[in-house]
Amino acid sequence: MKTNLLNKSESLIGKQVRTNTTLGDKFEGVLSSIKAKGNVIYYFLSDLEGKEIGIPDTTIIDIEELH
Repeated sequence: MKTNLLNKSESLIGKQVRTNTTLGDKFEGVLSSIKAKGNVIYYFLSDLEGKEIGIPDTTIIDIEELH
């Protein structure tokens, strides 16, 4: 599943997205980058104020583009 998520997400860089996590949280923002740290891939979202949050792939269920 991590590979499918990564493949899908690469085309979403620079676009407005929403993530659903295993903790029930939903994060919205512009997918600014995807970076690996060890065995974990982090998806970085930027909000309107330019603040960035890194979400580990171990908690992401899905990521979708907002229109």
